[in-house]
Amino acid sequence: MELVKMWECRKSHGQIIIPIFYDVSPDDVKHQTGDFATSFKKHEDDKVNPKTIKTCKKVLRQIVDLVGYERKEINGGHETDLVEKVVTRVRQVLKKDDQLVTEDLVGVDLHVQRMMTKLGVVYSDGQAKKVCGQDRRVVAICGMPGVGKTTLAKVVFNKMHKLFDGCSFLEDINSKGVEDFQEMLIADLKKEKIEPLGSSDKGIKIISSQFSNMKVLIVLDDVHKNEQIEALAGKLSWFKAGSRIIVTTDNSNVLGVFDDVAKYTVKPMGNDHALELFRKHAFPVDAPPNVPEYDSLSRDIVEALGGLPMAIVLWAKNLKRKKEIESWRGIRNYLQDCPSEKKVEDAFKASYDSLDKRTKEIFLDIASFFIGNDQKIPCYMWEACGFHPPREVEDLCDMHLLEIGKHNELRMHNLLRHFGRELVKDKGQLQRCRFWNPRESLPTPNNVEGTLSVKGIGLTVEMGCTDSFNCKEFCKMSNLWYLRLDRAKIQGNTKDLPPNLRWLDWRGCRSIPELCDLHLKELVILDLSESKVTKNSEFWEQIAKKVEKLKVLNLQGCVKLHASFKFPAPTNLEILILEDCTELSEIGPFIKKLKKLSSLNLRNCRLVKQLPQELHGMENLTELLIDGTGIHQIVCQEGSLKSLKILSARGCKNLRFISTIGCLTELQSLALDGAKFNWHPKFVFPQNLQSFFKELSDVQRTSNFHREAGAVGDNGPFRH
Repeated sequence: MELVKMWECRKSHGQIIIPIFYDVSPDDVKHQTGDFATSFKKHEDDKVNPKTIKTCKKVLRQIVDLVGYERKEINGGHETDLVEKVVTRVRQVLKKDDQLVTEDLVGVDLHVQRMMTKLGVVYSDGQAKKVCGQDRRVVAICGMPGVGKTTLAKVVFNKMHKLFDGCSFLEDINSKGVEDFQEMLIADLKKEKIEPLGSSDKGIKIISSQFSNMKVLIVLDDVHKNEQIEALAGKLSWFKAGSRIIVTTDNSNVLGVFDDVAKYTVKPMGNDHALELFRKHAFPVDAPPNVPEYDSLSRDIVEALGGLPMAIVLWAKNLKRKKEIESWRGIRNYLQDCPSEKKVEDAFKASYDSLDKRTKEIFLDIASFFIGNDQKIPCYMWEACGFHPPREVEDLCDMHLLEIGKHNELRMHNLLRHFGRELVKDKGQLQRCRFWNPRESLPTPNNVEGTLSVKGIGLTVEMGCTDSFNCKEFCKMSNLWYLRLDRAKIQGNTKDLPPNLRWLDWRGCRSIPELCDLHLKELVILDLSESKVTKNSEFWEQIAKKVEKLKVLNLQGCVKLHASFKFPAPTNLEILILEDCTELSEIGPFIKKLKKLSSLNLRNCRLVKQLPQELHGMENLTELLIDGTGIHQIVCQEGSLKSLKILSARGCKNLRFISTIGCLTELQSLALDGAKFNWHPKFVFPQNLQSFFKELSDVQRTSNFHREAGAVGDNGPFRH
């Protein structure tokens, strides 16, 4: 009867069923022979409704036709191998490892087929079937900027990653330091959370020693330097035979790291495919209006653009907004006279110029500072500056100037990032509004005109650098809304910081300046993660009293925080991050004042044994992250945590007791994997599960079901 209900859900909602024939023959299931025949005969003798029996038999016949697994056919019935195959299949179904690719692709199929040939992959009917041979192979996708190398790599990756033990797509390697990408690679292959390394040498040591028995697929996107490859996949022997490395690059010289590389060059699109792509983005129904000249103008523009997909899409999006035929003629004439190397840049310029003033500011912020960031955090800053980020971010996405990744991160093509940063640099030192390179000099307080133009500073001090900053350097930057000085030594007094700051980031600072007058009344984001903040009561009192608009407080990795964290919290706080505060053992009663708190992160606070009682009255809390804590029990009171959508308690090894989860009516995600959760004799099921187990108990008339479900018996894990 459960199977019948599953089948109904499959038909009505498209839900997916994966049958596992565990010590039972698919033939017995399909033809209802053996024990199935005996059981159905008994049901008939017991006068079970004939219609019910007929429906059950029909579904059993149909279920066998689905792609599933028969235990005895997998390595002689080895259960571990069965589990691995099922988990891999589920990840594929959920597209956990897939890269985000636009649906409007044109002409990519032939490129994919040729890439699969070079990679030694059997490919037919749009499916990657098998990796041939035991060689380790590198294939480089080469071509001019904007020709579609990254898109091709994503499509190939999505089609073949299921054939490997582990996979990782490292996009836009130039956007961060190589150590960041080592951390991502290790986390992807281990399927674990990202852990800081401390140095690239340590990263090389881990990568070279821990994955020699893993057949991997790794994509290194937009490689510019030999050192990037050497730190991530310097030797193919680091990985198991059959592994594949894909590199995308504009510079073939970097491929000398490998002894043997197969190259695939992506050339500009042919006219037919280019015209099809242009029409998809320029016209509502992929076809020009019923005016013959639009068709001829489209062909002329596509020919002038030389088959570069990025330029085609951006110019098409721009022209879609221009209804007058004269505008089309003018752009056609301009492009025909424009040098080929300028056509992509001019497409960027035309799209950028069409944005309103606030959307331009957000574009420049992202290009300068926020690529890879969770979009919801910068949105707090933009809102505090009077912007409307949902609309402006959507406009940037519609214009193909921005992408939102699968983890809600802000993504931008490296050419667009370079274009945005060049716009900033071209304003000259006096008018420059954003700084991101620590080797560039900042305007001094004496340079009044230069300081007034600065809106954002985002610097990460290199390891071993002895340079320091003084708060007085920023005192006259009255329009500065973003200040990040990661790993810096900061001197002076906080009274000299500009009062209009919205985001202050002092991550990993070696020293924090003297606290005299924290007058940052407009501040909405404060990041002190991995810094040396302590229980200094004056510090927290000033934050509570004078930083009244604060919405995000990040104290991740502040290991010197007092065991009992108590401070008069800002009442507008919405996100509190205490992850990796290893000395923290207790959350003070201050939390009950945080009526607007929507996210509380206590991950890896291993000394925290229990959740504060005050938590239950927090009506706006939507996310509670307690992974890796020392929590013993989770007890949800009736009517509490009404808005909670995400409850994550992964790796809570002391967790033994969960009660009335059923009262969390808005819960969408519950993660307990890795928790050492055993059946507890006093476990209180949610009401709906109590009745569920009672019904099954009445039907089974035996304790076997309960033992299999882990509900009673030998203290086995609760699995049902």
